[in-house]
Amino acid sequence: MKKSITTAMLLFSLASFSQMKVSDSDTIVTVGKYKAFGNFYAEISKSTSGYFLVYTDILSGITKSFYFSESDFEELYKLFSNIEAGKEKRIDLEGGDILMLTYNKGNVELFHIDKYGITGNMKAISPKQVDKLFGK
Repeated sequence: MKKSITTAMLLFSLASFSQMKVSDSDTIVTVGKYKAFGNFYAEISKSTSGYFLVYTDILSGITKSFYFSESDFEELYKLFSNIEAGKEKRIDLEGGDILMLTYNKGNVELFHIDKYGITGNMKAISPKQVDKLFGK
């Protein structure tokens, strides 16, 4: 009986000292979005720490994302918009993610390999759609 009362008192005392901590969240602003026929394909959002590209994997239909720094935004835009037929480019991001850009028939296609080796594939987009995605 003493053990059960002691255990109950211990649990109540631990629960009474836990407190909720409220912190401010980052404000997220949408830079650009690519949708076609009501389907979401990709979006770039800016937070205080950098940028996120969120896209729908065309093979699985799962929404995936990766982070890149503010200084990489313009460089990534240049790589997306300077389309050279038949070329591939590899980009290593800070978090260990790898991007592979493939240029075919005037469009650019993105392959994303995260740090765990999981691959995602974004729908090929035209130069006009690249401008819309990057808010240009």
